[in-house]
Amino acid sequence: MSEAVRYDRALIQPDWEKTPEGYLRIGATFARTGLQRYRRQDGTEAVEYRPEEEVSKQDSLLSLANLPVTLEHPPELLTPDSCREYQRGHTGSNVEYRTPFAYGVVTITDADAIKAIEDGDAREVSVGYRVKFDATPGYTPEG
Repeated sequence: MSEAVRYDRALIQPDWEKTPEGYLRIGATFARTGLQRYRRQDGTEAVEYRPEEEVSKQDSLLSLANLPVTLEHPPELLTPDSCREYQRGHTGSNVEYRTPFAYGVVTITDADAIKAIEDGDAREVSVGYRVKFDATPGYTPEG
């Protein structure tokens, strides 16, 4: 098994809502099934397959719930020691599988991050995570 840090991204849809406190709630896709393309540090591209059975597993979905949200990617994955510096909001407790996506709600609580989204300067959500994967070349069920 190989290990890596991966970042998946999706466009922020303009149908967010403001809470009475002024926070933004954004419906977001966190992950998807199928072939994923990742750029390696050396500039080459890797293509990896993520099967529906993995994305839709309850423990996979739960791993995306109640997490801190940042604006831009920090230089490291967040820990209790670095969270305060980078956190701008959080994911909700309900993450569900809607073929072919893991879907949830992101709440943005930081004024600068809210402004960046409203002004269109922040256009994507991106989930960063550690992954263990089988790097054996092969074919997907679809070919």
